[in-house]
Amino acid sequence: MSLQWHNPSCITNAILDIRLPVAYDVKKVLCQLDELGCRKIEIRSYECLNPIIFSDLLNATTESVFNSIGIVTRFAPDVSEQAWQQLCDHHPRITSIILHDSPDSKEITSNMLLTPIKFVGMQISGAHCCGVIHPDYFTSLMEPVSEAHHYNSCLNRKIGIDLEGNIKNCPSMTQSFGHVSNITLAEIVHQLDFQRVWHIAKDEVDICRDCEFRYVCTDCRAYLENPKMILASHSNVVTTLILENGKSGVPIL
Repeated sequence: MSLQWHNPSCITNAILDIRLPVAYDVKKVLCQLDELGCRKIEIRSYECLNPIIFSDLLNATTESVFNSIGIVTRFAPDVSEQAWQQLCDHHPRITSIILHDSPDSKEITSNMLLTPIKFVGMQISGAHCCGVIHPDYFTSLMEPVSEAHHYNSCLNRKIGIDLEGNIKNCPSMTQSFGHVSNITLAEIVHQLDFQRVWHIAKDEVDICRDCEFRYVCTDCRAYLENPKMILASHSNVVTTLILENGKSGVPIL
């Protein structure tokens, strides 16, 4: 069985953090991601955003190569379930919606496409809520397992835009490679410094390299036990809290 991994896209997945007022041109970023061949994106908000806002942004994706668009936003009591269902059915590329800080934990689907819409009690207050290592995120699918043998299982071919429009490997990371208003994503993704974290496979990471689940597990280079060592194991604070409390964090692409 071959464990080779190849993908023709310069970028395979992206995370866009947004707020109001929006600090950068989201539609411009979506267009650039499309040109890079990106297939999966996640648009996250830590505040309540109306479905109309997301619909307006996603109108720019109707002829794109995106095949998976995830939305994460805070639960808004004045927005009906029907409004979210209509958003999903109007934009078939949406594969999931997560409404955090909800008073009730439940899951519904859109009426036509049966897109899952999850209401979760956990509040996602910022990018620091990412970086969760949890068995819920384990995968046995051949493509991600093969990728994990050679590349980082979270950051490979990923690009992130934080709330201010800074371009990063992930919105949770501190290093910025520029602002979307001053440089294109294509210019960034070909920089060797940007690609450096792509090649950190779990076989090289402290503790992880001895774990039998390393190829089915995800990774995080944003929160480390020793931030000065890029091969350090995940921060015990993030990982341990989640494992003890049994709470899941932001869905990982």
